[in-house]
Amino acid sequence: MIFQRLQQTCRYRPQLRTILSGILFSACLVGSAAAQQSLQNNPKFRPEKPAPEAIGLYKPIDLSRREELPNDLADQLRGKTPVEQVDQMYKWLRRKGYSLKINNTNLNNAADREILKLWAIWRAASLTAQKEPEEIRDQADDLRNELKRAGSTLPAGPGQQKFRQGLFDLLIPELAAVMDNSMAVRLQAALTLGQMDLKRPGTGLPVTPPITYSKAALPLIDVIEDPKQLEPVKVVATRMIDRLFTHAATLPAAEKLAAADALTAELAKPNTYFWYQMVLADALASLDLKYNRDRKPVVHDALVKVVGDNKRYFAVRTEAAKALTRIPLPAEADPQAIARLIHDLMKELVNAYQANPNNPLWKPLIVKMDQVFHAVDEIESDDLPVDSLLASRDAAIATLGKVFEPVFVFVLTDGNNGQRLPQNLVDAVNEDVLGGSGNPVTSQP
Repeated sequence: MIFQRLQQTCRYRPQLRTILSGILFSACLVGSAAAQQSLQNNPKFRPEKPAPEAIGLYKPIDLSRREELPNDLADQLRGKTPVEQVDQMYKWLRRKGYSLKINNTNLNNAADREILKLWAIWRAASLTAQKEPEEIRDQADDLRNELKRAGSTLPAGPGQQKFRQGLFDLLIPELAAVMDNSMAVRLQAALTLGQMDLKRPGTGLPVTPPITYSKAALPLIDVIEDPKQLEPVKVVATRMIDRLFTHAATLPAAEKLAAADALTAELAKPNTYFWYQMVLADALASLDLKYNRDRKPVVHDALVKVVGDNKRYFAVRTEAAKALTRIPLPAEADPQAIARLIHDLMKELVNAYQANPNNPLWKPLIVKMDQVFHAVDEIESDDLPVDSLLASRDAAIATLGKVFEPVFVFVLTDGNNGQRLPQNLVDAVNEDVLGGSGNPVTSQP
């Protein structure tokens, strides 16, 4: 009974995992640099970096210089401040009935399409015209609210989705163009791209997931690949790619391949912020991809390397292990070797817990380790690739899950205030239940 209760508490729905896992880890990680360092002997909690200049950057778009604007509107905007330009263009668009056109219009009509193209230009400029992060967020919230109701007077179905797609296609390049603006603008642009839903999520229970527009991930992939881009922006971009790919009705191969190259290249970097490494590993599981363009199993190889890298934080390695049991396995993969690698990680985690059971990070880490062996619920179970370790009910992974279950229950039981595990549980984890040891060999040197 207690295990079922804990599972109901901790194995949340996939569509909510970004929010809930963020809350769970953030509660423990805020201000916990010393706690994280005490778990593993890393030299620093996070590489020291100067505050990015982009935080205070003010780079407003001069609307009067946009060639797409009618001459009369451009003339009205010349000589005005950025905020005045945005306000003036809003009044112009309102007179043209842009708000009604967002609800329903014929995008094949050149005049209506032109109005909505100008709306997209104005919306991106409205983000850059503000200086304070709160004001930028408010502008982005207004934009996202408009996107939520786009096509709202059309009948639900393919026609409405086609209209929303056409509107998104007008906005995507404008948001991509502000990814060199202030950090607040970049963050809000990335969040908006990641919430482009062709079909909005349902209300009530059970929750009906959205159908997302995966093309919106392309500028986010560019963000990931940009060596000059800010790491906080990359974290949000990765989360949004994960959301877009998880809920897309179909995922074009070109988009999956581009994302795989970008995400695995970033995950290979050892000195990035550990939270970024976590979201990269999580996002790789949503690709449903065995091979890249060169027929290399890059997703499998990247995750294997991270799981076996004892210089990385447990938070990163457990996230990678969770992803590794959910990806479709390439022909080169050795399930038994993967299980031994995960077992090695499990032993490290349990033995480190015994040495310092009072660390506040243990509960979320134990939850994450437990999720390596189980789908979080029936929804995720139904969506797993058929050739993943979980979907195929791999015997070695199931065995490890049974061994770890008592550890999970003990650590998360109410009233457990940092007690060490009973020795019989430690002995069970350290026992060679799989017969042999060793790490899987990747296909790359």
